[in-house]
Amino acid sequence: MINIEELERRKIEVDAAISNIMRTGQLVQTRNGRVEHASLSELRAERAAIEQQIADCYRSSAGDSWGTKVNFVGRG
Repeated sequence: MINIEELERRKIEVDAAISNIMRTGQLVQTRNGRVEHASLSELRAERAAIEQQIADCYRSSAGDSWGTKVNFVGRG
């Protein structure tokens, strides 16, 4: 299973890609020709999916981490 840190890193990368497309546009002209960036709608869908996975991770771990886990070793 993928961890929350990896999901947060992927979310930052997708946010950077979205920001780049918003600044430069979907289609960029270079000296060698035109370059089309990834689809903005697909990147936004990917970001929503990552956010959902992060929420699911927090939700699933919330049930396991109620309080502080303590081991008790009594007299034996």
